[in-house]
Amino acid sequence: MSELQNEIPSETVIQLIAGAEISNATDVHIVARAGVGSNRGHPRIWFRNCGRLSLALNWNNLTDSEGATLPGLTMHALKQTIFRREDPSAGIRVIRSSRRQIRARLNKTLNGEEIVLRFQPRTPPPLGDCFKGSPAVVEALRNATGLVVVCGPQGAGKSTLASSIVEIWANEKRHIRTIEDPVEYLLDPIQGIVSSVEVSFSQNDSPGASPLDAALRDALRSDIDGLMVGEVRTGPDMASTLNVCGAREPVVTTLHARSIMDAILRILNLASKHMDDDVARRSLAQCLDTILYVDLAYSKEGRPVPVVLSAPFGAPSIRKNIAEGTRSSMLQALTTAFEGGMVPGTIRKDVAIDNAKRSGGTEASILAALPPSN
Repeated sequence: MSELQNEIPSETVIQLIAGAEISNATDVHIVARAGVGSNRGHPRIWFRNCGRLSLALNWNNLTDSEGATLPGLTMHALKQTIFRREDPSAGIRVIRSSRRQIRARLNKTLNGEEIVLRFQPRTPPPLGDCFKGSPAVVEALRNATGLVVVCGPQGAGKSTLASSIVEIWANEKRHIRTIEDPVEYLLDPIQGIVSSVEVSFSQNDSPGASPLDAALRDALRSDIDGLMVGEVRTGPDMASTLNVCGAREPVVTTLHARSIMDAILRILNLASKHMDDDVARRSLAQCLDTILYVDLAYSKEGRPVPVVLSAPFGAPSIRKNIAEGTRSSMLQALTTAFEGGMVPGTIRKDVAIDNAKRSGGTEASILAALPPSN
């Protein structure tokens, strides 16, 4: 579980933030390092810039010329100052200051412990920043009535994009409940309410009620106008999410997937573990509004720029393709419809490239962020 309060970061965390900003880092890895010799017992610090890892050499009074932390900054000391517990176990903590937040994760591996820090702005960017050349898509998402799925690879900005959608919904004078593990952003919209609940989602596909079920029941009794469900990874949670969709209240969730078509298959594969396949397909066909695919490109300075593709699923012919026929025929029909420009509101690769260029992304990084062809 993460801690939700704002805080004054420790001096070490301030130094990490400063180093990340100087290097335009999106992530920082602090990795245990066994061995003997000068500083061999100290962890090394790596940072990710433009999607690639580099050693943090002589980094802001934290590391030496080999990227090893300076004397006194042992893994134990770093764990204490970042997680603020005497002996933290593996878990997640979100550190929030007035301008920036850090999602800190402590992992235990066969090689030893590692701390992974993901640096994020304090609030998600306005939704329009992702669709500078496609304002109609912003309006369509503002008025969504079914399930919106944000998919993409790890670290692609899925939760950030989903939070931007939540914020635009709330500013329509609505009450939006978010159920996450952990809560990513503490949103405070001017024209509405966002209430966030932290719940440990299912860790496996075992039968029985998941922790998400109780949170969903509570949300539906709380006079909400929309819902965000954090990343869905298991069959029980996918089935629970589909079961609350289909009413007028929009629902947004995130999902690991390598393309929009892959997201459809993953949803059906997960849901089919806990409901009949035909039921899963009809449920998805009835409630699916839009699938967005997002990955990150970068500006010349290393600033992350989202590359977003969009596929709306509200047309009766599209819904029919999901509900009926074989999966292979469904995918073929949907791919033809979306890539052929037959569905209004679709953001294809050419439009996604143009939108990302308007936001300052370099052409090479934009092309690398596009999903593989199906």
